[in-house]
Amino acid sequence: MRIVFVCAADFNAPSEKQALGYAQELVRRGHSVLISIGGDLDTVRTENAMGLPALQVVRHRLQALGGRLGSPELQVARSFRPTLIHSFSPRLPVLTAAAAYARATGAPVFVHYEDDEWSIARGNPDQPLHRRVARPVLRQLGRVRPQAWPFQSPASERWLASGARGIDALTPALAEYVTQRVGRPVDVLLPVTPVAQETAPPPFNLKPDDAPVVMYTGAVFGLHINDFRLGLEAVALVQREGRPVRFVHVGTLAARFDPDVLVKDAGLRPGTARFLGHFPFAAMPGLLRAADILLQPGHPSDFNRFRLPSKLQSYLASGTPTVTFAVGFGELLEDRREVLKTYTGDPRELAARLTELLDDQQLRETLSREAPIVAQRLFDPRRNTDALLAHYRRCLNSS
Repeated sequence: MRIVFVCAADFNAPSEKQALGYAQELVRRGHSVLISIGGDLDTVRTENAMGLPALQVVRHRLQALGGRLGSPELQVARSFRPTLIHSFSPRLPVLTAAAAYARATGAPVFVHYEDDEWSIARGNPDQPLHRRVARPVLRQLGRVRPQAWPFQSPASERWLASGARGIDALTPALAEYVTQRVGRPVDVLLPVTPVAQETAPPPFNLKPDDAPVVMYTGAVFGLHINDFRLGLEAVALVQREGRPVRFVHVGTLAARFDPDVLVKDAGLRPGTARFLGHFPFAAMPGLLRAADILLQPGHPSDFNRFRLPSKLQSYLASGTPTVTFAVGFGELLEDRREVLKTYTGDPRELAARLTELLDDQQLRETLSREAPIVAQRLFDPRRNTDALLAHYRRCLNSS
């Protein structure tokens, strides 16, 4: 097969890394892959996406009005002669680019879901007033300038309901939900993790005083901030018990969130939280193993029920004990054997789980032993790529 993945951002982002992971395994099997990204082409180098002879990467840019693609991108796609176009998001700018490639090449479009796009498009009621006021304006502007509305739109939803050859979703819960919303069968396609040459950890001491480190990785934007605050508050409660635990965040923090304010509001002791910023994917295994506990806090919300936080792939594979929420993807994990789960959005419950891990060496050893096993079971590149190809062939043959 000759497959085009169309992605919103670049290889710094989690969805694009998952597309890269599929591409690596597809190329290994003799297929050809073109990945069209909407972000920085330099991340091909920084995130180790080079070196596969049957993999091409191009950057697409939607024109200011009408959302058309430029001639260079379309010519690359025509020369590639794709079997299919896989829009790695149903959001308006990505689907617009995928549809343009389809018109230029005659290839059918497949669409991938990884979140509850309907609630994301509605927005967070806690967001600032100016953002709430701007949303309806940007939604209307998206009709003539798709990149102005970076979410799913009614028009894109209507198009994929009838125009997409196949639809897939990241988790069973999400697949069931999307099926109900679009009225079409949706296959479950668990992700794979790209293979990268691991680099050494950064040249600084993650534990300057040997205090246990609780680490949270990944970007923090408006959708994640309440769960992020939950984690900070839980660590602060553990500190109030007299434990010298530290908090470390690795990843992008949206500019509108001041880390010092977040730390102060949560009640963390001064000097016990570090915000390291973004690190290349190849540096993450060493960082994750250097932590004592890996944290994916979460309220039992629909947002969390329908998603699979991409960090969990690396968390589980690292063997460092992980605490995560029970809803959605957490239902595929065994509590107290593969991960330690929380069932509420109460920071006291999360703090109790952290304290338990700090105190119980046998529990830590169990999680460290079993988590990599479940990571291999759920995210195995061969098995999950088998499912991807079966999805393609079934939908192509049913036309």
